[in-house]
Amino acid sequence: CQLMPQAEVQLRELADLGIIELYIQRWRFCHDKLRDRVCDAVSPSEKKRLHGCIAQGLVDVYPGDTSQAALAALHYREAGQPAPAAHCYRLAANEAMRRGAPADALALFEQARLLHQQVTVSRVEQVQVWRGLTEARFALGRHGETEAALRQLCMLAGRPLPTHALGLWAQVARLCATLLASRLGLRQKAPPPGTAERKILGELLIAFGLGELFVWTDQAEMGLLCGLWEMCLEDQLATEPHRTYHSSGLFFILSHTPLRGLCQRYLAQLEGRVASGTQAEINYCRFRALV
Repeated sequence: CQLMPQAEVQLRELADLGIIELYIQRWRFCHDKLRDRVCDAVSPSEKKRLHGCIAQGLVDVYPGDTSQAALAALHYREAGQPAPAAHCYRLAANEAMRRGAPADALALFEQARLLHQQVTVSRVEQVQVWRGLTEARFALGRHGETEAALRQLCMLAGRPLPTHALGLWAQVARLCATLLASRLGLRQKAPPPGTAERKILGELLIAFGLGELFVWTDQAEMGLLCGLWEMCLEDQLATEPHRTYHSSGLFFILSHTPLRGLCQRYLAQLEGRVASGTQAEINYCRFRALV
């Protein structure tokens, strides 16, 4: 009705002629050959135009409704519009992750990634897709692929992870010095990041919540680095302490050292302060259970 105001009348006429029928509250052709003949009669350029109209119609009729994002992405792709198609694939993938379907989410994120190779998109959009790929792969237990995705994400975000021991411990020392200077008030507060950079750092902060990956892959020192990065990013983003618990990952690493008692005390202090139904609560509960 959004695209064709007289659609209801025309659909009824086609139904009376036996061309289409109503099936489970949706119209469909009575026979596949009828559909194929109609599709063959439409020129490629007209098909692209119609796909574009349908995609835009879905976005206009269902604003903010991610349940329609996958369908809109399909029509945008057929319309030859890779940028909005990739955007909708990402929204659909996020929705799949929220409903607990990481395999579906991974397939959708991969579609978005492939479309990014065809068109220039913002760094924020690329980072959001790679953050999603990191989470989906981790949820499916693909640890090697998860680490590769996390490294690509960090590279895009301008925070590359080290590839050798010397670089790793150099980063650990630098981050420890930064955190210590910040806690003692010896470091001048940096200006707040811009909107785009803030989004990128926020995505990176979420991804570093998967630092336990490096415990399962016997790289505890990399897990320590992720925990330190989380604490630095929290400071940089001026995140309210009672809303995020990403540094729980650092204490998970410490639980394997003689500082286990300190770790447990820290987690006990957080109990009851976690905002219910948030990603922070998920991270906190996961790390508490692991510890």
